[in-house]
Amino acid sequence: MLLFSQCITAQEKQNTQKELEKAFFHGARTSDIELLDEFLKSGADINFQGENGYTAMMIAAYNGQKTAVDFLLSKKADLCIKDNRGNTALMGAVVAGEEEIAELLIKEEKCDSLTRKRTIEFASRFGRTKILNLLQQK
Repeated sequence: MLLFSQCITAQEKQNTQKELEKAFFHGARTSDIELLDEFLKSGADINFQGENGYTAMMIAAYNGQKTAVDFLLSKKADLCIKDNRGNTALMGAVVAGEEEIAELLIKEEKCDSLTRKRTIEFASRFGRTKILNLLQQK
């Protein structure tokens, strides 16, 4: 049986983890490279997935943060990770209409054919003709 003080400690740890997650993802959402770099230097997993399965790369790509995307790519972020709904960072860029980021990710990602097919479906569904053409050429 847990003592009351142990419950508080567990709750405090959970709260601290959530605050750290928010700060890490804030760095991705705002292209705060200094903050992202500090997290990575302290041992944070570049491919950490939050509550919804989002990674920093997904958040940066969806929010049009090319500087953060470039930084995370340079640190070898995995572009094939899927969130809780099965979406990748490239799919997020497609949905958000972030063509420049989508182009960059298309060049870098090497996901399986099923993921590629789903990304093509997204580009088609959202009318992203330029991205669709790039996907079909690869």
